[in-house]
Amino acid sequence: MKKIEFIVRGVCVKNGQILLCKNKDKNYSYLPGGHIERRERAEDALVRELKEELGVTASVQRFLGCAEFCFRQKKRWVAEINLVFQIAIPRVTTRKNPVAVEDHLEFFWQPLDTLATSNLQPEILRSLLPQWQQAPGFSSSGEGWKNY
Repeated sequence: MKKIEFIVRGVCVKNGQILLCKNKDKNYSYLPGGHIERRERAEDALVRELKEELGVTASVQRFLGCAEFCFRQKKRWVAEINLVFQIAIPRVTTRKNPVAVEDHLEFFWQPLDTLATSNLQPEILRSLLPQWQQAPGFSSSGEGWKNY
């Protein structure tokens, strides 16, 4: 049976920049966060993931939107539901890139005005995040789900 992964993501914006994350061996970035574990609330999962990945305590401020995402990874289809929240991380500043706790990750600040041309995945978030700052929304990866 194929499963759908439930992912929680955080949007931290400071000084016109957004915090992004990437695996060091990949060429794309994503919003900080990770998988929601069994019997875990989405907000609690996001706080836990940020503590594990960045070693900092974040606060979840509000729900921004949901993005379905379906993609191929290592010859198999992966389906995700990404719950996206606005977050605050007081101890992180834009003066330098935060240092990841986990060796395979790196964090960096991306200017918001270049988000549309960034390598952020799911790609639809590049255009939706500015809209979601005004009102929550939903997006679907559309045709990708037919392959799943």
